[in-house]
Amino acid sequence: MRWNPLAVRALKCVRGPRLRASNMSCARYARQWNSDFNFNFPAKEILVSTSALNEAIYQNTSGNSDGYPLGVPSSWGWYKGALVANDNPPSNFSAVTGWGVVYPQSGVPLSPSPSDDTVQIANFRTYVHLTNGNWVLVQNQSTQGISGHHYVADFAGNASVSWQQQKLSDGSVSVDAPTSGYNDHFWPTGRGTYAPGTVDGVFVEADIKTNDPNANLVAQLGADWWVSPSAGFVSGFNNNPLAGNNNWTKLTTEYQHVYFTTLTPAQLTADPAPGLEPGSTTPTTPTNPTAPVNLAPTVLQASASPGTGIEHVGDTITLTLGFSEAVTVTGTPTLSLNDGGKATYFGGSGTNTLTFKTTVAATDRDTSALAITGVNLTGASIKDTSGLAANLSGAVKTFAGLQVDVDPILPTSPTSPTTPTTPTTPTTPVNLAPTVLQASASPGTGIEHVGDTITLTLGFSEAVTVTGTPTLSLNDGAKATYFGGSGTNSLTFKTTVAATHTDTSALAITGVNLTGASIKDASGLAANLSGAVKTFTGLQVDVDPISPTSPTSPTSPTSPSSIAPALTVADPTLTVKGAGGTVGLGVKVSTTDPNDRVTVNIRGLASYETITDGLGHRFSGTDITLTKAQVDSGLTLHNYYRGSHDPVDTITLTATAKDPVTGAVTTSSTKWMTVADAPTSPTSPTSPSSIAPALTVADPTLTVKGGGGTVDLGVKVSTTDPNDKVTVNIRGLASYETITDGLGHRFSGRDITLTKAQVDSGLTLHNYYRGSCDPVDTITLTATAKDPVTGAVTTSASQKMTVADAPSATTTTAASLANQGFALLNQYMAGSTGRVDPGQIVASASNGTTWGQVSFLTRPSA
Repeated sequence: MRWNPLAVRALKCVRGPRLRASNMSCARYARQWNSDFNFNFPAKEILVSTSALNEAIYQNTSGNSDGYPLGVPSSWGWYKGALVANDNPPSNFSAVTGWGVVYPQSGVPLSPSPSDDTVQIANFRTYVHLTNGNWVLVQNQSTQGISGHHYVADFAGNASVSWQQQKLSDGSVSVDAPTSGYNDHFWPTGRGTYAPGTVDGVFVEADIKTNDPNANLVAQLGADWWVSPSAGFVSGFNNNPLAGNNNWTKLTTEYQHVYFTTLTPAQLTADPAPGLEPGSTTPTTPTNPTAPVNLAPTVLQASASPGTGIEHVGDTITLTLGFSEAVTVTGTPTLSLNDGGKATYFGGSGTNTLTFKTTVAATDRDTSALAITGVNLTGASIKDTSGLAANLSGAVKTFAGLQVDVDPILPTSPTSPTTPTTPTTPTTPVNLAPTVLQASASPGTGIEHVGDTITLTLGFSEAVTVTGTPTLSLNDGAKATYFGGSGTNSLTFKTTVAATHTDTSALAITGVNLTGASIKDASGLAANLSGAVKTFTGLQVDVDPISPTSPTSPTSPTSPSSIAPALTVADPTLTVKGAGGTVGLGVKVSTTDPNDRVTVNIRGLASYETITDGLGHRFSGTDITLTKAQVDSGLTLHNYYRGSHDPVDTITLTATAKDPVTGAVTTSSTKWMTVADAPTSPTSPTSPSSIAPALTVADPTLTVKGGGGTVDLGVKVSTTDPNDKVTVNIRGLASYETITDGLGHRFSGRDITLTKAQVDSGLTLHNYYRGSCDPVDTITLTATAKDPVTGAVTTSASQKMTVADAPSATTTTAASLANQGFALLNQYMAGSTGRVDPGQIVASASNGTTWGQVSFLTRPSA
């Protein structure tokens, strides 16, 4: 198809919801294009069924939106739903990112309790379709996580505020829902990569739901092509043109499976994306990955040398952190230790192993087990080659058996030491085989039943390549089959619980099977797989059927085969401070039958509350089930409420015991607990919830030279409430003037709104006037502050500034009467019929600065 040039330019402007620069000319072309050029493709008659393939086609056919986003101009292309902007990436591009956005629905009532509403995102995946016909998974929420913010509804100035995000135990992410004027905009943490010229389509999918049936939210998925994995955003979207987006889907309290693709219905039917094939329930294993997903480097292992023994004053201890990939160090990071000392970075930049050293000092404390308690990066950084900062949470570790004793030792008379021989310097390092450093499971805890899928991940000391299909042997009698990750240092395996498996209270990997397969590094060395053997405490497998077939008539037992557990609550009425306060729940559970499987169910937890156990797990949601081991480890409730009220919620607790042989289930009596938010102080605030910002102008009268001259506006804005969202509105800017901030953004138009950060970076006015007059225009500035919790808005007094064009240079040379006469003759001839010499127009330029002549020359001919 041949593109209308206006449509091509507007296509770069009418973008899906992504980071965008404020550009008035872009918006003008967008509006014109949307009115002149209808991008809706002809809809085919597609039967909507429960088929995933049919649903994906339906969601990407124009006109099938469930609603529209609040605060987005209806003239914008992506407001209407499904569109494909660029089905193929530019030939030199090598990256892609899928994205999602959630808005309040336009034209319906807003949520009655927006501060309590959440959006839950699961199974976010991005696939690219290769020109050879293969699908490749390039972004995966389960391994990368989700990032995002609340952006203003129309993305003006890229303004955004942080959102509250929690990763739930099932691997999904819960975030606070958008309020009026904002959206939830999210994407996988790292971009997906591929070889340039090998991709001809993209497919994005995610499961999305809300906790409130009255929230009235709509969701959309889309994707952008990126020139490279690390390229930054530039004005005009040259680095990241839009691939497209799907229709709007109304969210409910049940997961809605949302799809976006650039493939046509015929292409998708002929070559369905993973998970869309008839009868499929999980994505197929991608073949021939072109490049690994760009994940942030993580600490996989922490070790100490010496590893055991007693270290005294003057002794040096070397601590080593093993990363998932090579990292680069700038500055001098340190490790905090539980003896009060610090270990200082020693070397390893450019490799995947960093070393730190500490020398025991008399000021350190005695400890029976030295531990790393944290990493300090003040003025330093640890990043991979693409600039992603390392995840350092894995550095925290206790070294059992490595003691520090700072008491002085009374030395004996030492003998003269012998002189050690000088060691030779090895010419090349030993080529070590890759080893398994870490094994993990998702989910990591809980009870899995028939039909549930468990993902097992092996983390290696270096990137490995897989051939064939290796499997993992499990202690429930099953095998986990290789799923993906070849070419990276992280391999995933999947298993689905079947009725033929055996119950186990702690699932374990018992071995790796390589029949006809291999796992090797780039040099061909086979991996050492001994580290894959691991038991996942708290991850149970229960294959007992829910309803036994043809039960025999039971005899009258004298006691039940399962004994109800005893559930106790220390204090049924708790008070906890908001904004991060904690309180111990004081819950205990016991049973007289040690063979029973005991769990505790907790219902009614508020959206702003979480529970953590003593084993390091965090839980949220209105229906949580914990094992006895998790309850016995101690439960702590965390309150993140930030409102001005003092809410009280009630949670119910019930303990259940299941006999592992008969399957009999008994429950305890239900316990209730009320959790009250600690009263706010003072109860009657004397000041408004939002404080008017202070706006100052250094000089209200400015002069700037035309033709490209610049002048500093000298505008400053301040607020005494750091939580308020502060913006500055500028009205009346002339069409020949623009404003740039110190962050590299340029703005134009009669009505501009900037964030406080943009104003604080410094504003410069550019004057492009090229006429002969000396115009003066007046601009009006107003600062606004909005309280992020109550929504209260206050404004400053308006400030006015006059901007005068510097007087144009004058000339004393008057045009000759002869030249003026020629100009008059040329104008007469131009207005007459007959031949016109192009030189006539040129001759008119000889007019001087005599305004009387000019007015005559510009008068229409009779």
